[in-house]
Amino acid sequence: MLAAHAEASKRYQVSRLAGVANNTEHDGHHISADFTGLLGEIGFAAMFNDCERDKEIYARSGSIDFTINGYNVEIKASKHKTAHLIIPSYLIDGKMTVKEYNHIYCLMVVNIENRSVSFAGWTQREKLIREDRLEYFRGSKRQSFVMPQEELDQLDELTAHWMVVMLKGKGYDVRLTDNE
Repeated sequence: MLAAHAEASKRYQVSRLAGVANNTEHDGHHISADFTGLLGEIGFAAMFNDCERDKEIYARSGSIDFTINGYNVEIKASKHKTAHLIIPSYLIDGKMTVKEYNHIYCLMVVNIENRSVSFAGWTQREKLIREDRLEYFRGSKRQSFVMPQEELDQLDELTAHWMVVMLKGKGYDVRLTDNE
């Protein structure tokens, strides 16, 4: 996790210099949200085959995290076990939408103390990026597309096949090391 912390720090610096707002600052630590998100991506890549993680450092905001067999996937991560999937919205051509076209959105739950990442659930774009999902979540200053964790699809063999990926056999939870 030491390497991930260094990478998250670089992501934070580049994104802030580029004017990308950090709307989810956690625990008073400036890179905490970037670190949690990066650990979610690392956990996802560890769980699935054919998932090459983009290690390039550039300003990120609502980006495509993985492309798997032609499907764009965005990973969101939280340290809260009961987290909601929250995707920031943007006003584009007079309509609230997202910056990048992702087919699939996944929620990962990160436990930094136990050095583990769990797959909480996933959904398709059509179920999430809709006007009835827009809300100002818990005092946020901007509207986001929100889906409670209970409404997310769970990952079983059928949905894994639909997502066109196969589990590596590590299950839905992975342990992180200092090398990641």
